[in-house]
Amino acid sequence: MFKNYLVTALNNLLKNRLYSMINIVGLAVGLMACILITLYVQDELSYDEQWEKSGQIHRIIQEMELPGSVLTRDGFTSLPVLSNLMNFFPSDIEAGTRLRFEPMVNVVVDGIGHTEQFVRVDRDFSKLFQLDVVSGSLEATFTNVNSIALNEEQATRLFGDADPIGQTITIPSRYVFPARDYIVTAVYRFPVGNSVLDNNTMFSLSSSGLVLLDDSNLPGLANSWHNNSLQTYVLLRDGVDKDVIDSQLPDFVDTHANLREEAVGTGTPSDFIRFSLQPITDLYLNPWSELDRQNSGSSVTVLIFAVIAALVLVIGCTNFIVLTTAKSTNRCKEVAMRKVMGARREALVVQFLGEAVLITVFAILLGLVLLELALPVYSAFAGKELALNYGSPITYLFLMGLVLIVGVIGGVYPALVLSGYSPAKSLQAGRGQAAGGSVNARNLLVIFQFSVSVALLVATALVFLQTQFASTANLGFRQDNLLVVGPILPAASPNEVLQQEINQLGNVVSSSLSYSRPGQGFTGGDGIGQSLTVLPRPESGIDTSLSVSLRTNPVDTNFFDIYDIPIIAGRNYDEGFLNDRIARNNTNGEQQTTQANVIINEAAVRHLGLASPQNAIGLVLQGNYSFSRSRMPIIFTVVGVAADSLFLNVRTESLPEMYPLDPLLVTGLTVRFEGDPQQVLSSIAAIWPTVMGSGVVLNAEFVDQLITIQMADVQVQSIMLAGFSLLTLVISCLGLLGMSTFIIDRRTREIGLRKVMGAKIKDIVRLLVWQFSKPVLLANLIAWPFIVWVMMRWLETFSNHIDSLWLLPLCLAAGVISLLFMWITVAGNTTLIARRSPIHALRYE
Repeated sequence: MFKNYLVTALNNLLKNRLYSMINIVGLAVGLMACILITLYVQDELSYDEQWEKSGQIHRIIQEMELPGSVLTRDGFTSLPVLSNLMNFFPSDIEAGTRLRFEPMVNVVVDGIGHTEQFVRVDRDFSKLFQLDVVSGSLEATFTNVNSIALNEEQATRLFGDADPIGQTITIPSRYVFPARDYIVTAVYRFPVGNSVLDNNTMFSLSSSGLVLLDDSNLPGLANSWHNNSLQTYVLLRDGVDKDVIDSQLPDFVDTHANLREEAVGTGTPSDFIRFSLQPITDLYLNPWSELDRQNSGSSVTVLIFAVIAALVLVIGCTNFIVLTTAKSTNRCKEVAMRKVMGARREALVVQFLGEAVLITVFAILLGLVLLELALPVYSAFAGKELALNYGSPITYLFLMGLVLIVGVIGGVYPALVLSGYSPAKSLQAGRGQAAGGSVNARNLLVIFQFSVSVALLVATALVFLQTQFASTANLGFRQDNLLVVGPILPAASPNEVLQQEINQLGNVVSSSLSYSRPGQGFTGGDGIGQSLTVLPRPESGIDTSLSVSLRTNPVDTNFFDIYDIPIIAGRNYDEGFLNDRIARNNTNGEQQTTQANVIINEAAVRHLGLASPQNAIGLVLQGNYSFSRSRMPIIFTVVGVAADSLFLNVRTESLPEMYPLDPLLVTGLTVRFEGDPQQVLSSIAAIWPTVMGSGVVLNAEFVDQLITIQMADVQVQSIMLAGFSLLTLVISCLGLLGMSTFIIDRRTREIGLRKVMGAKIKDIVRLLVWQFSKPVLLANLIAWPFIVWVMMRWLETFSNHIDSLWLLPLCLAAGVISLLFMWITVAGNTTLIARRSPIHALRYE
């Protein structure tokens, strides 16, 4: 019986080659697209699943809203948080580690300088994150503060083919960490798999060496809760509920948090700072802070791709249903004869479902061929290493599941229709049997196909426009012809010498020293910004004292000019005003109160509730100026207001900021140049070692490239969405091609008669094109209101977005595109048949 069914199915496929080809190709393209999207979604969902206990690893995150400050979210914490957590939850937390990433560290090996990345971690690091040890022992690294572990690339770069174990690396004094010689005790390889710890150009574990975090040399920071400079991860014990821990964290904060009185006033710490646990597997798709968003995915985007994958598959199945039911009249007599010979309806349903599964098998084989052809290009474009793992049983289960799901969904309705034909009516001479319900169902399916395609086209076009708007929006500074060089060590004497040497280069316009650079952002020296008090000033609209917290970016006098950030009220810094620059007055080891002028931004003006930027001029802000380990009483007078600028992330809003003139705390040098960028870079590289020394390796980045990198992933995703959306339209048109061919075949004699009566080819084409235009027009009318409502809700999630009126032309454009695709498909097919001789048409059937 099975052989009989198989032979019948193959004969039917060969007999109707065109429809079989359209069915198989449509399904193959749909299955290929579905698998491509599935691979992408799977990759996005796989972050940090490679760790042995990934489900129990959580990062400590926090929200902070001090009096007078805006709500800030941070994925970084201060040093004492982990030890206090371990003591407060001894039965819930099994282990924990802190990660302090240090990019661009100048190290010395055999008298030669190199620039490397390092991460300072705790002894329990390996209990959370398992690295592949190539040589040596990580246990030795994590039990000795003078030990260091290198990744494979670092070991080769620093020591070549020599054995690195036992070799010495010197790391000079850096920030609060003293200079020290380290012995290499291990070489490791980062495990295969995606990870948020390896997804950031500045914070990448796979390209960093590992050093034990030593608190003994940090007496000023070991108990400070105001220096959010590291990430804290904890490993929960088996069976511990994260939500239970979260509910107890306010008590933990009130018990252990040591917040400064001027920051919180008379309130309790938990009123201003809230900790919670975030599963490490959620970090990539659900970024917590603005810094997280620089190298993160989007759960919404992943959901959109998953929906498109399902829709592509459904449209492919819809094609199969439409074409199979359309051709059902050709199999009426076969069904009738089988019923007359005793075949039950159940047996016929099984037969037709089997044929559907067989077509799906052919389609998935062709789809796999197309997949392998498309994967290299697709992977390169998406920036991922995507592949279908043919060695995994899960892959074959997935493919078998696709075959069964698509085969059953695509074949069940045609099987029920075909098996339900009446033998008596089907065997009448010259008659086929086509139920009106089948015709209506086919029309509804065509409408559904094009409704989905039109909706996806509108949605994709709007996403693309919003992405372009975000990437080309005014960032508040001029980003072309800017080069950021470093590392610049705070308070280092060569800084100004380097700046003078660079300014003398012929193709350099000017340069500026600052703490923050585009694409890197800043959080302020204490991690929460400067907590200050705004004194009353009635003429500015402030009648009582206000508490305010401002993010801080120390700059020099050229900063606003080199970035072309306009001063919209007051004045810029001027070396002629002695109080513009912060002066440090140290008497008997204590910092004395100092006075200085300061510039704030527009966001700070709005945060203070002032009527205009001009009202901010003359405001007095006093408090403790905190940066790194420095903390001194200060009185600021606002002398200028700068326009808002987006330094941290081009996708976010400006936050209240202040720009003190404090070159002692700068960490980077920005150069504005003209002419050939590479020539400028070469000129700076030539003078760099003579000023900074051979042990300090130059690191240089062009600002426009940094900004482009921030938007690259979003732009790639928008193009991918556009491609898959167009693909749904192409698949729909494939079905329409088969449908139109069938209808034209049935009306061949009518077309011949019309030509005999004098009808022209264009008249016949116009007649059939209009017949197919009606369901496509109806599909547009159904799709437009739905997608407009959805996308207007989506736009509301952005603080800055394009005008929602764009939806009107986008809907019209999608309608025109769908009609053009339909017209080309139907008109081309109709023209070929209408050009035949009427003699052949009148002999049809």
